[in-house]
Amino acid sequence: MTMTATRPVRVLIADDQTLFRTGLAHLLGEDPRVEIVGQAGDGVEATKLAATLKPDVVLMDLKMPNMDGIEATRQIVEADPSIKVMLLSTFDAGLAPGVGDVPVPVVVGAHALRSSPAMAAAMTGHRTLRANMNLSLQRKS
Repeated sequence: MTMTATRPVRVLIADDQTLFRTGLAHLLGEDPRVEIVGQAGDGVEATKLAATLKPDVVLMDLKMPNMDGIEATRQIVEADPSIKVMLLSTFDAGLAPGVGDVPVPVVVGAHALRSSPAMAAAMTGHRTLRANMNLSLQRKS
């Protein structure tokens, strides 16, 4: 699937920080290439909304109550492999256990949202990591 001018990317935002989540929704919602279809405050809600809303992309926080972003990502992609997930985190790579084990195309880091190529990479199934994240994940393997 590719981003086109005729159909915006349908995005679900999952983050337990309400101010960040709503601010991100507002910011991304101003872009005509993006349609915010829903917001979730934890991983449990994210999995339920992903199943009903069928977004193209889920912007997923790593650390949330009730179910973290890693487990929510696993469940979402297991239920519908066409949904792409961009993991958002302010954590150092060494503090984000399990990221290397997520079996889906993932973009890690809120910095990725500043560039439309990052969203396009997630939509086309490419894994995009910051350089220091790549090095940290290679050391863990």
